[in-house]
Amino acid sequence: MLRKLRKGERGFTLVELLVTIAILGTLFGIVTLALNGLSANTTTNVKKAELDMVQTAVDIYLANGYPTTTTVAARAVAATVASADTDAAFKTYLRSLPTLYTYSWTTGGDVTQP
Repeated sequence: MLRKLRKGERGFTLVELLVTIAILGTLFGIVTLALNGLSANTTTNVKKAELDMVQTAVDIYLANGYPTTTTVAARAVAATVASADTDAAFKTYLRSLPTLYTYSWTTGGDVTQP
């Protein structure tokens, strides 16, 4: 239920409103500064996680084929790993294709990212 304002009550004072706005502005500034660098960190973390995923797929491929398979066809020019790759024999060990970033690898199975 809404109560009627008495004659002496007027609501918030100007000082109360200004203090509230100042507090909200300060909190907004702190949150903005805290979230400023998150997108760059996220991209770096996603790249590292995907590189680890591709490296794990190569390692599993080499471990499953051992001792007959000890090398993987090298890729000198970095490219995304996709289902149409002929030099990525380990692609069946990847959870999702194509990958988001580009990779190259040596015959020993060392995956790198430019």
